[in-house]
Amino acid sequence: MKRKRIAVLTAQADEYTQGRFLTGFFEKAYELNYDVCVFSMYLKSQDTNTREVGDSNIFNLVEFQKFDAVVLFTARIRTPGTAEGLLWRLKHEYDGQVLVIDDHQEEYDSLNIDHRGNMEAITDHLIEVHGYRNLIMVDGWKNDTNSRYKREGFLDSLKKHGIDADGSNIRYGNNWYDSGKVTAADIVESGAELPDAIVCASDYIAVGVAAELERRGISVPEQIAVTGYDAADMNEERIVPLTSVKIPAYEDGRYAVSLIDARVNKRDITEEISHSRIYIGRSCGCEHCGEHRSKRNYTAWDMNMTPENYGSYYNSMMEDLLTQRTYRDFYNTVFQYIRFDNTFDKFSLCMNEYWNVPEVMMGSNALRIGYTKNMYRIIKRSGDDRDNAIDFDNCFDVSELIPELEQDRDNPETYIFTPVNFDDRCFGYAVISCTDGCAFTSLYSEWLKRVMQGMEAFYRQASLQKLLDKVNASQIRDDLTGVYNYNGFLQRCQRMCDDALNNGRQILILSIDMKGLGRINARLGRKTGDDAIQLLANMISTSISKMDVCMRMCNDEFIIASQIYGDGRTYAQNIIDRVTVKAEEFNKSGAEQFTIDVCSAYDIQTITGKEEFDNYINRLISGKNSEKMQEYIEKSRNSELTREEIERDRITADVLDNNLLTYNFQPIVNAKTGQIYAYEVLMRTAGDTYISPLDLIQSAERLGRLNDVERATFLNVLDLVDERSDELAGRKIFLNSIPGCRLSEKDTRTIEEKLARYGGQIVVEFTEEAELDDNTLERLKDKYIRMNVETAIDDYGAGYSNVNNLLRYMPKYVKIDRMLLTNIHEDHQKQHFVKDIIEFAHDNDIVTLAEGVELDVELREAIRLGADLIQGYYTARPSAEAIQEIDKRVITEIVQYNQNEMTRYGKKTYVITDENEISMVQLAFNKYTELDFRRVGDDYKYIEMTGTPGFRSYMLISIGDGFRGEFRMNGVSLGGEKGIPCIKIGENCDVRIVLNGDNEFRTGGIQVPETSRLEIAGDGDLRISLAGGRYFGIGNDLTSRHGELIFNQDGTLAISATGMKGIGIGSGLGGEIHINHGRYEIDQRGQEGVVIGCIDNDCRLHIENCDMEIYNGVARSVVIGSWNGSADIDISNISGKISAASTATSIIGTMYGQHCNVHMQDLNITMNVRANECYGIGCSQGETSINIRYAYVKVIAQGKNAYAMGNGKHTAKLMFSNSDINTQVINCVCTDIGAEEEDIVIGNGRVSFIINGVEKEREVQVVDL
Repeated sequence: MKRKRIAVLTAQADEYTQGRFLTGFFEKAYELNYDVCVFSMYLKSQDTNTREVGDSNIFNLVEFQKFDAVVLFTARIRTPGTAEGLLWRLKHEYDGQVLVIDDHQEEYDSLNIDHRGNMEAITDHLIEVHGYRNLIMVDGWKNDTNSRYKREGFLDSLKKHGIDADGSNIRYGNNWYDSGKVTAADIVESGAELPDAIVCASDYIAVGVAAELERRGISVPEQIAVTGYDAADMNEERIVPLTSVKIPAYEDGRYAVSLIDARVNKRDITEEISHSRIYIGRSCGCEHCGEHRSKRNYTAWDMNMTPENYGSYYNSMMEDLLTQRTYRDFYNTVFQYIRFDNTFDKFSLCMNEYWNVPEVMMGSNALRIGYTKNMYRIIKRSGDDRDNAIDFDNCFDVSELIPELEQDRDNPETYIFTPVNFDDRCFGYAVISCTDGCAFTSLYSEWLKRVMQGMEAFYRQASLQKLLDKVNASQIRDDLTGVYNYNGFLQRCQRMCDDALNNGRQILILSIDMKGLGRINARLGRKTGDDAIQLLANMISTSISKMDVCMRMCNDEFIIASQIYGDGRTYAQNIIDRVTVKAEEFNKSGAEQFTIDVCSAYDIQTITGKEEFDNYINRLISGKNSEKMQEYIEKSRNSELTREEIERDRITADVLDNNLLTYNFQPIVNAKTGQIYAYEVLMRTAGDTYISPLDLIQSAERLGRLNDVERATFLNVLDLVDERSDELAGRKIFLNSIPGCRLSEKDTRTIEEKLARYGGQIVVEFTEEAELDDNTLERLKDKYIRMNVETAIDDYGAGYSNVNNLLRYMPKYVKIDRMLLTNIHEDHQKQHFVKDIIEFAHDNDIVTLAEGVELDVELREAIRLGADLIQGYYTARPSAEAIQEIDKRVITEIVQYNQNEMTRYGKKTYVITDENEISMVQLAFNKYTELDFRRVGDDYKYIEMTGTPGFRSYMLISIGDGFRGEFRMNGVSLGGEKGIPCIKIGENCDVRIVLNGDNEFRTGGIQVPETSRLEIAGDGDLRISLAGGRYFGIGNDLTSRHGELIFNQDGTLAISATGMKGIGIGSGLGGEIHINHGRYEIDQRGQEGVVIGCIDNDCRLHIENCDMEIYNGVARSVVIGSWNGSADIDISNISGKISAASTATSIIGTMYGQHCNVHMQDLNITMNVRANECYGIGCSQGETSINIRYAYVKVIAQGKNAYAMGNGKHTAKLMFSNSDINTQVINCVCTDIGAEEEDIVIGNGRVSFIINGVEKEREVQVVDL
């Protein structure tokens, strides 16, 4: 028969009283044949939000339905929301027996300690036996139920003996040593009369009090008596034992199991009442405890209760953990430091399934809530060495908790589960178990914490090492194919060469490439070409041995190196044959639109060093390419190529093989001054044989040698720049690039070194037709940015030019194609197109260059249209020498043209009457600055407005009088002159704006006159930026009323405003505002203003169902309401956080209005305000009424005249019902609420009022509201 099982959920299970409770609980559970599973946090409460998540996650391990009963220590689980969440889960997920310890819960059985009676008894002892009358109490957490009981017991005793019991002699702490020390220091430093006795809510507080008193020369009990509570285990070991209350925790633990057993088996049980007793020590002044002498010879009030052998045993554990570099060594170290010390029988470390993936353990993908379905028990250790194991394959389902729990066992066991985590990142959990009195000790808890710290350090190191390995791999591996790159190849081959030399062996070098890669790229695109390269790499990798080394040299060029042990030629031919067979099988399959034909060459040499190795490879490739060229020519005799094309291909191969390239310089001049700004370096062939650059590029592509062109261009030009550094100083150098080419690692490194040296001078050109995917383009841009190399788009406008492509490349320069400049003075269509390109480029900080200018009239037109730079035969022809100045006549023409021509354009309006789809990019391209939507008939219009992510237009919108319609905005960006609204709505309009995606109004908001209506809807976001002297976001100006504003959107409305005087949502004289949905992020700064509402008139606001995060940095301001007018504000179902730093401000209400009525319900809001005069909710002098129902409201206010709520005349009327109200105020008026106490009605709920650090007691009435 399956053994019954009890779950115990608690925190800080190593505390003395809880330890005694669990000891009794376990013993009785064994007697009645119950397994017990304890799930414990390390601490009752944590100091950060992330640690709260990590520590409380252990409770997510519990599946309640698998237990016959659940015991819950709600009073010990103080992590916010955790105990409440567990109670909710029990209510909705569990129908078994529940027992709550030390906390009354109406729905469940509870076992409670009479803290009130106990504290009354120990206080009676001090008063009746010792005659003390001046007593101070140091309580625990103020809002804790048990602390309240202890506090009430203390006050009961004072009242009973006729001592003033107004609560002013009660201090609050955290039940630990430090709160005792702080309180004792405050008492001594206050200068007031010292108390006769200090009554403490725990022994830990009492020890802290006594230690601090004696440190300051005040002896205990001779000058001040001290008592504790819950006599801890170290009490009798002290020189001065504490007088304390000893809780019968052991007996209570046994009774708890008996009660559970009776409920589970539906039997009656006699109620047992356990009684605490006072432990009379010497700290109260009693002298008859002389038999309790110190068992340890050190200070009476030592607060370091860690076992003495802890440090000596574990002092090297962290060092050992930190020095481990492998998983097995790390977990083996943990294993070695496990010590049982008769407190448990077995230990298990169970880790999430990603335990061996450090980047997950350390990253955002690590679990925060719950555990992985598959858990790995990596460590299992017990007293029996035969059952010990470090096992990385021991996997089990998390629902089992631990495998043996479901197994048949002769005796019941206890299992204690604790989290293994760091902050909020979950690593797994630890389990200790035993069959005869398992104990969760502070020693074990501290050991586990050190293991977790070591685990964090180990996995951080492992994550970093993995990143470094990845970086190193990228430095020696080719990104596309995964085989070695040039660096990695040389590293591996150096060792191979050394070994071959030492043993008298030779090295085989085999070169393999594919035929026709250029045709594949041209016909199917470079992505398909890359696929072909990857296929060839795989064929080669699977055809060589593990001892061979393979490298991708560049493009489709692969090199294999092998140390020869026998017949090298046969070995090389076997590799070639295997690759050829694989290629033929692929070609027969027809899997792709291309075929792979292999070309190869090999040689065998004795190699003595790296330089010789490099030369050896180059000679082999050159020879192979020559043979390949010859074969190509022979095959082309009867092909579709003409004789001229074949001849050009032969010349091209010769030019590239022998680097027969030279370069001319063509000046690029400033369109304003005529001075030389830069040179474009143009490729030419050297020697007697001429071939045009275009023909050379076409032949190189047919030959698959574009990479050779790219390499030669960069290396030759950069060498020229180096040689002519004085001649070219201060001028940019434009050179052409073929971005799709992949160079060898060696060439790439050499080029990048040179580029970095001349980075600020070099401009790399590529055409927009270059087929670059987004990732490749981003890598290319990042590389050039790192080297301070600028880029240019060449031949823009020649083909399928579009704005998105220009924004995608985001070059520094755009070169307008020469075909657009040819006879542009005669072609109005060309003029409009070029003007649009220039103005769009300028809007996006791109420099424009008009190339191919050959006539004076073309020069004049380019200048008139606003080009920044000019290049062409008219200004200067290319030459072998870099001329220092163009013809003076042309310079004069350029200067005169600039003086005579106006290149600025004014306002350009696009009138819209019947269009339903608007492209913001197209309109911006056509340089429109305003969109004018006009009413035509009475039909309701639906208009789609579409922008492009990252694109910023300089356009404003005006909507004509009487317009009725809906604007659906997706990715729209508006902007214009600062201070002018981005959308200006006319009179008597009904406008609905539906937001999709990210939208922004960069220089103004939306103007809605009094006679119009605006509704905002949709699930997109809108960000409004405001700046200037006087501003408004959505509404109207500061001297007008606004129309009806309705906010029904689900997305975020963000407003950022800076100026002298202004308003975020609303107007100077007000109007209707209905905020029904959405999230609002508002940051407003300046001298005067209102965030939501109005400035100089009465205001009525309705706000519901939204989230708000507002920062108010306006000196004289109101956040929600009116500055000078009355305010009627209704807020419900919101979550908000409002911060303010001002001179005079009201967060919710009015500053100088005649009345302020605020109704708040079903919300959670926190306000933090700092100002000379400030009101969280309320106003300065007006009649004030505040009604808060079913809400959490926290107000922190600091300032000379700072109020959390109410008014400055203290005449406000306030009612709080079923709410949690928390105020913390620092001011000079000595009250937090501007109202008479009788006008503050608190019905039900919880409250906390703190004024200048002192709690203000206000009665909470239990009423039916």
